Amino acid sequence: MSQRSILGFPPHPYVVPLLERLSSVGLFDCRVDAGSHNALQLRERHLHAALLTPVEYGRDSSEYVVLSGAAIASQDPSGPVSLVIRRGVRQIATLAADPACAGEIVLARILLAEEFNAFPSIVPASGPVSELLERAEAALVVGEPERLPRGATTLDLIEDWFELTDLPYCYGLWCMREGALTSVAADAIADAHRAIDAQLAEDATARTAYSYLLTGEVQESIRELLHYAFYHGMLPDVPDLRFASWEDDASSGDDLSAG
Repeated sequence: MSQRSILGFPPHPYVVPLLERLSSVGLFDCRVDAGSHNALQLRERHLHAALLTPVEYGRDSSEYVVLSGAAIASQDPSGPVSLVIRRGVRQIATLAADPACAGEIVLARILLAEEFNAFPSIVPASGPVSELLERAEAALVVGEPERLPRGATTLDLIEDWFELTDLPYCYGLWCMREGALTSVAADAIADAHRAIDAQLAEDATARTAYSYLLTGEVQESIRELLHYAFYHGMLPDVPDLRFASWEDDASSGDDLSAG
């Protein structure tokens, strides 16, 4: 029996349909962890591929290629990435955020700079929003928003990104080193994305705010985000999107380091 490919997933609800489908096909060892940890594990060759944010891809883009056709994106106000602001704050000087949410922190910094001319210091913190707002003037929330403190206001960052760019926001795309996955494994991942997207399109009761395809619009959004991140000093350059390729169906995945 051939070795299973080890995949890294972030711990977000929109990943669940993909995780369930890929866990059932017998080709993968699926691991769920914080995005920054997945990025580190991929960098250290403990994963064959990981679903990373565009910024996490951009930081190591010279090492990675991207699986074509497969991503998770949205352009609707959906609540998974929001900014909660204390009452009365006109200029946000401090932003409390979990360091594990590196991609979302960059998104928040871009939107604050572009829309509010605000360049806050990041206060590394996690916990309830009420506690975060005791430490900073605003808090980054990734996941379902909880009950807000009295007087606090909320910005949906996905909606704000769409208003700024007229493009969907990409939560994650599959990153790997060239040759790390077999063509069979890569096809299984892409097929899972297509199947989920088709199901959502056909079943009105199952529809969500998400798309599971790496469309031309999503690619444009990724490039736009990487340009903004470079412009605001969050990336050293503007990386290209490089796509994985397979010479033949007999290609075999890379062996990983122990650990």
